[in-house]
Amino acid sequence: MTLDDLHKLPPQALEVIRFLAGRDYAAANEIAAATGLSDRAFGKAIRALVTRRLAEMPAQGIYRLSERGREALAGLGSGGGDGRAAAAVSPAAPPDTQPAPSARPERRLSVLVAREWVRHLPAKLMVGFDSAPDGSSDAPQRLRLRVRAPGCLVEPDEHWLDVPPGRPAGPVQFRLTPHEGHRIRVRVEVYAGQAGDGLLGGLYFEVPVNDLPTPHSAQFHALGAAVPLRSGA
Repeated sequence: MTLDDLHKLPPQALEVIRFLAGRDYAAANEIAAATGLSDRAFGKAIRALVTRRLAEMPAQGIYRLSERGREALAGLGSGGGDGRAAAAVSPAAPPDTQPAPSARPERRLSVLVAREWVRHLPAKLMVGFDSAPDGSSDAPQRLRLRVRAPGCLVEPDEHWLDVPPGRPAGPVQFRLTPHEGHRIRVRVEVYAGQAGDGLLGGLYFEVPVNDLPTPHSAQFHALGAAVPLRSGA
């Protein structure tokens, strides 16, 4: 895709692509709310991006930039276009914030979850890793993601995920069906090895549970935490 092709996108599509540039994935309602687009305008924008293979949908209602989309944005910045888009793809960190070569590499664990769950109805939990910070050193990782949520049926209770050097991984999907309590405490754990071995870190949060759906049941938000990874493969 040439820069002229990118500039021919509808303005709404450029707003969406700029928003996705700073994230590894986002829910449709999160993108629409952040960009201020109506449902119709967002639908037109995301169709244009997906049709031109600038964006992709790894799961229903979840979108991310494709490799082609990130390359197009980088070219737009270097070609004298909108520099904000290129900066969002690869922001330059000040020299004193670059990680030390000997430091244990970290990656951001990202979780996409509804703001509220409905009792006895399955809810999606999307889990993945963001791309590595600029200047960090990491190696290919094969990690085990495990979800624990007392009062919930968790399907499956774990996923294996291959994390490539520097690039995002996932998301993988869990289904959680709450059946007890008014708040569910969720633990997303990252292991370097088999069950009970090599716990690297994770993310802990609570989700309110209602007996009937509300507008919050359809609203997703992203949570995240840095997880130190192994220094070797």
